[in-house]
Amino acid sequence: MRNHAIIEKDTNRPFFRAQTAFALALFALVCAWALALFHQTAYAKSYDVTADAIEARVSDGGDLVVTEKRTFDFNGDFSAVWWEFDSLPSHASLSIDGVRVSAAQGGSWSSLPAVPFDLAWREDGGPSSASYSFDAGKNAVYVFSPWSDESVSVELSYTVDNAVEVYADVAELYWQFVGSGWEVDTQDVTCSIELPVAAGSSVLAGDNVRAWGHGPLDGQLSIGEDGVVIYVLPKVASGQYAEARI
Repeated sequence: MRNHAIIEKDTNRPFFRAQTAFALALFALVCAWALALFHQTAYAKSYDVTADAIEARVSDGGDLVVTEKRTFDFNGDFSAVWWEFDSLPSHASLSIDGVRVSAAQGGSWSSLPAVPFDLAWREDGGPSSASYSFDAGKNAVYVFSPWSDESVSVELSYTVDNAVEVYADVAELYWQFVGSGWEVDTQDVTCSIELPVAAGSSVLAGDNVRAWGHGPLDGQLSIGEDGVVIYVLPKVASGQYAEARI
């Protein structure tokens, strides 16, 4: 602490002895508080999301098939990360195709086994080995693994059945690729969405294919002649979201 006070006092006066005792007690209390604060700070843990690469494909039948590779930089000990999908269309359903993990700097990928979900894991705990579990009641995916002071990439593959709304004259995909529930900012987001293109047809941006990105204002979106929509954002801040409407 940098708070200092210097006061001249007469050491022969009785009230000073009482004042000194009080000051010593107060000083001890402040020291104890500072030590506790230092202890908490020293053992505090945090994490950053340094990249998020998303590859999506719309099937001929209107399903959305997604592979998301999210890179975490952990400071301290962690045992789980999770995704919550709370914006599914009313007619859609979510299924998990697989989870893989890797060291962020070019490590080999390891597939994790799926285990049945235990409701107690919503609050704390998890299985005894690296795995993933799907909480169907909340459309949440939990990935369990011990991580400590390291950078890792977690790859989640999932399918949203009936993600596309089909009308007589138009089909629409409206999907939130980065949700607002992350506690930290998501840096360097790149999302590619491949559309089905019938044989003999061509994509005309702004004519038979239109697309918008909803989220941070510095995002960039483009429509390719091959039917691939690219949505790029330098950062999606905690509490923000990034969604595409095509």
